[in-house]
Amino acid sequence: MVHPHPQYLAKERQIDLADLRADAVVTFQRWLYLPLMAVVFLAFPVAVPWLLWGENLFVALAFNFFRYILSVHQTSLVNSAAHLFGEKVYDRRIASTKHSFTTAVSLGEAYHNYHHSFPWDYSASEFGWRVNYNPMTAVIDGAAALGLAWDLKKVSTGMVVERVGRWGDRDRVDTESRKPRAGVLLDTLQGVFWLFWALWVILLLKGAYQLSGLEVKLPLIEQMVQWCERYNTPALLWGQLKAIWAAAGIRF
Repeated sequence: MVHPHPQYLAKERQIDLADLRADAVVTFQRWLYLPLMAVVFLAFPVAVPWLLWGENLFVALAFNFFRYILSVHQTSLVNSAAHLFGEKVYDRRIASTKHSFTTAVSLGEAYHNYHHSFPWDYSASEFGWRVNYNPMTAVIDGAAALGLAWDLKKVSTGMVVERVGRWGDRDRVDTESRKPRAGVLLDTLQGVFWLFWALWVILLLKGAYQLSGLEVKLPLIEQMVQWCERYNTPALLWGQLKAIWAAAGIRF
């Protein structure tokens, strides 16, 4: 589907990775990548609802894949929406922007105009979690406090002000004008709200369906029912399919 550019592959081979290959943790992760992925991505998030509160296995699987697809699409907004919409505070010459919704759903990774202006800043943003919504910077700072991350590079305020004054939004040269007006608490709460937007949509649709008292009937589902009965689908699978449809409020 998407292949690395030949020049990227050529440059990649020139990077000395001897220190990483000698690291026991990195080596462990590389050797056991597929088993770890199977456990973390599939087995654990499916087994928890299935075993702990008796969730239907097929429903747990379906929602796990929905979670994965949603996460991939939301992360991809960093290189799509955050290059099309939003503010260009630090440098108006480049395509990347600060896109608020993408920042929320990517856990603080879409202060993208700043990131492209100062790519060596570990936080990928001017302000960390103490000033605005930025969970990923909080994770890195926590790792640093535990001795798991070090030599964290940060851009000086003077350099940021100079860049904003020369190429960015000159009305926001003052540092305070670039901070969230509502303060860190409200900015973080707003970010968390949009982070779980899909959950609010599902709850809203479920509530609207329950209040309406409507019965959903889909021709495609009815055809699947007839096909399953005609070809004697195994009783267990058929029961699981009916449970999924019933959970979704579908009657046939």
